Amino acid sequence: MPPTIFLIGVLIMILIAVIRVILYNKEQSYNDFQPITPSCARIISKRKDGEYRRSGARFVYIPEKQRRNYIKFEFASTKQIKEFCVPDNDYEKFFEEDIGTLNLQGTRYISFELQ
Repeated sequence: MPPTIFLIGVLIMILIAVIRVILYNKEQSYNDFQPITPSCARIISKRKDGEYRRSGARFVYIPEKQRRNYIKFEFASTKQIKEFCVPDNDYEKFFEEDIGTLNLQGTRYISFELQ
């Protein structure tokens, strides 16, 4: 009986992984066909991934090179706030409360230019 439950658990985990890959690829292909749109935005906050990330019941150390940088932007026209993963050089270059033009391609961050 327990091997059957284990097999079902493994199959469910594989199914979840496949669904995540399909959704990721769908979003990437959607972004590839969208035009690059500029929007006036303000930087609200910045954050980096932590040194440790939870993986199941344990924490896994994430090396500095693999940590991601995030910036939250507030759009001037709609006052909507969205967070994007940004490259290291953009993360270091900009500060909170900077105002500029945010270039997006669908849901993908392209660049931020100060005004």
